[in-house]
Amino acid sequence: MILSAAVFIASLTVMDARPRLRSCDLVFVSESLSSEDSSMDKAITLATGDPETMSFTHVAIVERRWLRLWVIDASPRHGVARRRFSEFLKEQEGPGVHLAVKRLRTMRGLSRRDILRNAESYLWQSYDFTFMPDNGMMYCSELVRESYRDRQGRYIFDAAPMNFLAPDGSLPEYWHELFESIETEVPQGVPGTNPQDMSQSPLLETVTTFAL
Repeated sequence: MILSAAVFIASLTVMDARPRLRSCDLVFVSESLSSEDSSMDKAITLATGDPETMSFTHVAIVERRWLRLWVIDASPRHGVARRRFSEFLKEQEGPGVHLAVKRLRTMRGLSRRDILRNAESYLWQSYDFTFMPDNGMMYCSELVRESYRDRQGRYIFDAAPMNFLAPDGSLPEYWHELFESIETEVPQGVPGTNPQDMSQSPLLETVTTFAL
């Protein structure tokens, strides 16, 4: 069942409903048609989306802290930051936007505290417009992959060759202008992650979906 954003946000104020979200749940966001980052969203959708399913272009980590809900995520606007869940939702508002909350099917061998500490260690890093690994910057799904490790420090989400091309093999104008402006090669085929593929991981199950 898809809830309206108003009903979902209101439910967070009801004590019985608040356990619906847990620390280390993941919130996946579909393409925003009205946000300032919509050109990036559309380019991501062209490269990673599936016309038969909901296409996600962003992912954030949920944290329950001081009896309040927060997210930690990496975004072009904020870099890696922690903010109130309600503020995060307001920033996602736009026509046709859907969100899905997904949860690890099992925490065996994992620690929520360690995952959140890992995510916190990247706070205040800049957003990674180069989409390259190990460069002191983070993009959204890279932050999730680096944070979600087991007690032996092993990744639980796999990396795969990244794709920036549209289905017809062309490079969307957004990516052409971006990588030209930062004077770097398009990292086509470099190992990485994206929200759409991560959302389909068999490690995750859907808790709820809702529209903004």
